[in-house]
Amino acid sequence: MRHDRRPRFALQWWLTMASATLFFVSVTLVVAHLLGGREGPPLFLWVLAVTMIGDLVVALCYEAIAPTRVVVTAGERDSKHDLSREIGVAFDGFEESMLGRVRVRGELWLARHVEDDEARPRRGDQVRIMARNGLILLVKVASSR
Repeated sequence: MRHDRRPRFALQWWLTMASATLFFVSVTLVVAHLLGGREGPPLFLWVLAVTMIGDLVVALCYEAIAPTRVVVTAGERDSKHDLSREIGVAFDGFEESMLGRVRVRGELWLARHVEDDEARPRRGDQVRIMARNGLILLVKVASSR
């Protein structure tokens, strides 16, 4: 199984956060200077607090409007590529249980054998897809053995 090794945050996110940090530090220092702020630890704490709060707000806003957000939900029932009534090939797993895998259009799908059909599919048997329940296909043997 291949895992995606891309970083969680893109370079654009890091550049945005670095710019926001510089902005908040600069604004806090300018405001402190205009108000006659003192040097030392109190100024450092103010700069740190304003910068952290500002960066948090920017990060939350950025995540809320990120254009690359994709939501994929299991159990999607409507599809423009409906698999019902297609023929697939049993791949494995039906010998021990009602669940197995079926190859349809070159893809492996998890499938459940329809219970009212007596003959369980064996590896290589053609199966007819009766329905799809989320990401599980409901199948029965398509041809006689």
